[in-house]
Amino acid sequence: MNREILWNVSDSMFNEMLVIQQELSFPNIKDLITQAVQRYISDIQHESWWFDFKKLQKQVRNSGIFIQLGQSKDEIIDNLREQRKQIFESDYANIYR
Repeated sequence: MNREILWNVSDSMFNEMLVIQQELSFPNIKDLITQAVQRYISDIQHESWWFDFKKLQKQVRNSGIFIQLGQSKDEIIDNLREQRKQIFESDYANIYR
């Protein structure tokens, strides 16, 4: 389904859009606007993804997981078991009491 949007722009913006349409060889204004909106949406989604990625990096840093670098396999497993035990005790132990 296609939807119609009516958009009022100033004469100067419309003229600028016409120049860009010709410079970039878009067949019509509609195609130029469609491409511009799609690119803008893509940029916003990328920024959102990047923000979430940075937030995840911060959570990983704050969790202390990187402290485990350089540990042996057995030490890492022991730490993970201890973390699992702590999570269980804080979140689920009351269910089984």
